[in-house]
Amino acid sequence: MLEMAQMLNKIKKLIMASRRNMIGAVVIGLAILGTIGYLILGGNGNGEIVVATKRDLVETVKISGRVEADIVSDMGFPVSGIVRTVKVKAGDRVWAGQQLAVLDLGTLYADLRSARAEVAIKRAELANLQIDLTAVKRQQDTLVESAYRTLLSASLEAEPASASYTQTPPTITGTYFGAEGTYKIIIDRNSSGGANGIKLRTFGVEKTEQIEVSDTTATALGTKGLYISFADDLTDYANTTWYVTLPNPKSSVYATNRNTYEEAIRERSAALSSAEANLRQGVGGDSIAKAQLEKTEAEVARISAEIGQRVLVAPFAGVVTVVNIDPGESASANTTALAMISAGELGVKVDLPEIDSIKVNIGDLATVTIDALDSELALPAKVVAVNRAETMVDGVPVYEARLALTAKNATIASGMTADVTITTGKKDGVLSLPARAIRYRTSGTPYILTISRGGKQIDKEVALGLRSTDGYIEIKAGVVAGEQVLVAK
Repeated sequence: MLEMAQMLNKIKKLIMASRRNMIGAVVIGLAILGTIGYLILGGNGNGEIVVATKRDLVETVKISGRVEADIVSDMGFPVSGIVRTVKVKAGDRVWAGQQLAVLDLGTLYADLRSARAEVAIKRAELANLQIDLTAVKRQQDTLVESAYRTLLSASLEAEPASASYTQTPPTITGTYFGAEGTYKIIIDRNSSGGANGIKLRTFGVEKTEQIEVSDTTATALGTKGLYISFADDLTDYANTTWYVTLPNPKSSVYATNRNTYEEAIRERSAALSSAEANLRQGVGGDSIAKAQLEKTEAEVARISAEIGQRVLVAPFAGVVTVVNIDPGESASANTTALAMISAGELGVKVDLPEIDSIKVNIGDLATVTIDALDSELALPAKVVAVNRAETMVDGVPVYEARLALTAKNATIASGMTADVTITTGKKDGVLSLPARAIRYRTSGTPYILTISRGGKQIDKEVALGLRSTDGYIEIKAGVVAGEQVLVAK
């Protein structure tokens, strides 16, 4: 800039020295034009000069698309038939699973009720087989338990701890419910205990505290079902100890009871094996009963499927857009009877060219204007899906992207044309230059030509960043704010 000031000063002197000289006037004019050219073209005839400055950069992709619902569905019956009822009309809102139309079902509902009743019968038969096994097991367990209690309880005897005892051994009665073993019974006299002061304690199979002995009835021997009574005067038994073994191997009926018990175990095993075999035959994988049940269940499924083929239900919540059938008409298989769109928020579908598809990502914000509405109405939106697999349109690969409108507008309808501006990049306050100021070497490396204070051109390589839609590009390295850069013609 100092050089420019010097040249202007020289021109001024020429004007002063050449006022009376026409030729000088021409020279002055040429000098002025040359100075103007220098100022405009940077003093070298190669282009203009720009200054590296900080600014906000925004990169956008602009493209047209169409407003669409999230889901669009054309529905028809998979079988032909006479339309019995149509339960909706175009414009109706429906919920997922709602019946929309039904073909004539004939006797299918009656057939379904009959098949379900047959299933109930077959299941009851199988359940009865299982109940029989439970009953057999319960019965056999009872027989074995009874034989075992008889073995443990029959002909029990109280044996004295000393052969010198002269008392009549106590009598043991009752049915014993406990494990095999031996009772040790200690009888004491306690002046504080009852009318006679005689008490007993037990050890071995059951340990008890002192039990007051009755002199009129049998006394409970612990808690397992046995009783003890005394033939002599109770005071004669004071300070004696007795043993009761369960079962009593010295009993005359011991061998018989043992055999009865073991036979009950064998009979239980045989009875259960037989019942389990019958059950396996009834409910096993190859059993007739189970096969019959599966057959009836399959019949229920078949009839239900036939009914389902004749009933159209809404696959999702939404709005009915088309109804092509009326009651009494013949509906052909696999033709559109009704159409629906989803009840979710409307969105916009766009087909991105290859060069823009790499810029757009899920989450990018956008604005949408609808051709049919006020062009000043910019609706906010967000990219929710980008298909990275190309679709060929007229021989050109495009990439489908979907945007969700983040603000509701009741006037927008599916099918409207939309103009979309997607913000794919944004940086605030970054050093930048016009993109046309960037030059490229044959190797592809970007560089610029800066102008020094003395007017000298300096070659500098630069690192580039975001390219904004308005023609500026971020300079990450290679230049500082305020530097003058020569722009090529």
